[in-house]
Amino acid sequence: MTVYKGVIGYMSGGGNYADGTNYGIKREFINIGNEHIRGVVLTRYQDELLLTLSGQEVTLSGVMGKNGFLVVALRMPNGEVIKGSPFGMIKKTFSNTFLALLVGAFYFVISGLVASFFWDWLSPVAIVILLIGFGFFVFCAASPSIVFFKTLKAWREL
Repeated sequence: MTVYKGVIGYMSGGGNYADGTNYGIKREFINIGNEHIRGVVLTRYQDELLLTLSGQEVTLSGVMGKNGFLVVALRMPNGEVIKGSPFGMIKKTFSNTFLALLVGAFYFVISGLVASFFWDWLSPVAIVILLIGFGFFVFCAASPSIVFFKTLKAWREL
């Protein structure tokens, strides 16, 4: 979670952005204060606000994702905070968690089958394979929740 505060300077051209259920604008970079932020992903509303607030002091709060800096909250010069929809975020977190559980469970089952071939004569190897499968399952289950809590923390920072 990162917070940038300063006067909005030059904003590069933006293009339409779509990633699953997220739609918006992705700008190559935005200058805010003395910072040069690359790969900024904004909702259309946030983008329009930043265009109208050019030259004014704002605060951006977001998380670094695989596709760039995802802005999750924006504090305007008058103190008003613009946040994304919490229901959309909760829905995406649950769908990502469900998908991660399916992938993790599949990997755990496959690792169990592989471990069963080694169980008779090489049980320590089988146990290691099962533990790796279980660790992957836990990681897949926890990852979307970690992003959810990072976003909540980013909202509180403003």
